[in-house]
Amino acid sequence: MSTNRFATTFLALGTLFLVSCSTFFPVQNTYGPDKRIAAQSSEPRPPLNSLKRTRPNEEPTDAKPTTKNITLNSEIDRMIANMSLEEKAGQLLVIGFSGKSLNKQSLQILKKIHPGGVILFSRNISSYKQLRRLTDQIQKSSLRRTSLPKFIMLDQEGGVVTRVKVGTSLPSAFSLGETHHLPFIYQYSLTMGSLLNQLGVNMNLAPVLDISDPDAPSFIGSRSFGSAPDEVGSLGETFAQGQWNAGVIPTAKHFPGHGGLQTDSHKATPKKNLTYSELQQNDLIPFQKFSDLNFPTAMMLGHVSFPKIDASAYPAAFSKKLNHELLREKMNYSGLAITDDLEMTGAEKVGTIAERTVQAVLAGNDMIMVAWSRNRQISAHRTLVQAIKEGVIPQDRLNDSLRRILKAKILVSQKAKLFNEKQVEQLRRKLVQQSKEVKKLSFQSSLKDGGSSKTIPTIHEDIEVYSSDPVFFKNFKSRFLKKASWFSLSKNNVEKRIVHLNQRNSVKPFVFYVSGKITARWLDQLNPLQKSGAIVINTNQPGAIKNPEQFLKVVHMGSSSPESGAWLAEFLNQSHGIRKPTSDYGYFKFKPVKESVFTPRSK
Repeated sequence: MSTNRFATTFLALGTLFLVSCSTFFPVQNTYGPDKRIAAQSSEPRPPLNSLKRTRPNEEPTDAKPTTKNITLNSEIDRMIANMSLEEKAGQLLVIGFSGKSLNKQSLQILKKIHPGGVILFSRNISSYKQLRRLTDQIQKSSLRRTSLPKFIMLDQEGGVVTRVKVGTSLPSAFSLGETHHLPFIYQYSLTMGSLLNQLGVNMNLAPVLDISDPDAPSFIGSRSFGSAPDEVGSLGETFAQGQWNAGVIPTAKHFPGHGGLQTDSHKATPKKNLTYSELQQNDLIPFQKFSDLNFPTAMMLGHVSFPKIDASAYPAAFSKKLNHELLREKMNYSGLAITDDLEMTGAEKVGTIAERTVQAVLAGNDMIMVAWSRNRQISAHRTLVQAIKEGVIPQDRLNDSLRRILKAKILVSQKAKLFNEKQVEQLRRKLVQQSKEVKKLSFQSSLKDGGSSKTIPTIHEDIEVYSSDPVFFKNFKSRFLKKASWFSLSKNNVEKRIVHLNQRNSVKPFVFYVSGKITARWLDQLNPLQKSGAIVINTNQPGAIKNPEQFLKVVHMGSSSPESGAWLAEFLNQSHGIRKPTSDYGYFKFKPVKESVFTPRSK
């Protein structure tokens, strides 16, 4: 089939799909074979109380297939039939590449593999305009060669996993969860998704739906919304709704649950010794809520092993029992299933990259991620082509994935926006404001309720501030009415700093800004006497601080927050003992909700 004819079919199919699905999906615009993406006219209203349970690729049980749906499916099948074997294999792959624009090497790999998706990292991003130029290059290259748009994805979780910067740190999922405010989380997600859409990103590898106890050390840590399964599920589906209404496909991870483990699957294969029944009662609840959403979604399968469920002890991404049997058959999920990166050490148990690729498809994944090595990407594509030729990957299995991929691409391509520099800046400013609101609420709540109940004495002299982040000290000094001295923290000087503090025979209050896990370990090296004088601002999950009762005060932020230096200074200026925060400390447009605001699951 010629490029123009293929493009015409794809566009016609998109139009048909819009007509047949307009009741559920308020989509507006299309990709053209040689056109930029058309702009949306307005943002949808938040349907927080109307999350329907009909799945995106499934008719209601009492409904009969319509002529339009039959035509839609037959058109997609015709498109698949006209694709080359190499193109079919490529649609199953998600690859990454180096550089902030398409160079000769990256163009060659895109042409050779025809990947269905591209994942971007910080290495690919320097500015908003540059990112939009890159995503346009990727899409134009794809449309020119195959007439099919690509999924362009990245990890924009917030907190420590943020690829697109906005001028302040984005709150972590834990911080968002602490607000207990679904309408705000929806608006925050809608703003974030709208910014990503403007930049040409159509899939976000978020939200994280792992269950994680904030008071216990774990690899997931503050990337999780929390430890209550129903709440995590409601927060996750609200975040997902905001992403999709902004024109971005949300991706839940790391199915069927990475929470509660300290092992990093980038470095080893974590093992979770849970039975299916135990998994169902806790970890699976958020993923089940997510799987019931009525718009296109993706589910990322992690590299965690569940030997009591699958005796092969294969990580979930390679386990047919966890993927096809659990996710597809028991949970009835009909969206996209995507592996975590096959190059992670946690995936090595399965064998070579070729063996991992085939096993991942046979397990039930629609798309296979090979994010870093060009040679491994070529090997994965070559292996897929050969496995399809030889019938190792059956045609029915292949076509099931291609149908899901094409349907999702049709839908998301209709919601894409033109780059508008003024709108991008407005969205960035709005996201900064929303982020600061969340972090300020964390500061208020923790100052009032968290950590030690010891009183902070009035500061009569110079206060020392220990921080690896100069911006935190700059913000503190700008508001503190007395003298403040900065003691920078780094690997080169931390031993000297700790010795300086521990040699004191008396206690006077000082500030210690914990900006990561390393600085949390440095803090723990203080002796008990000096800990009793430390006012700690903790940007990690609460569990990162051992024995918090030993400290003068611990304020749990849950997210990187240099702004908290100014807030702490304002508090200390007025402090004669522990003083509860008042409205003077906040500028919120919403009030934290103490009672449950989580929607019960529909039966």
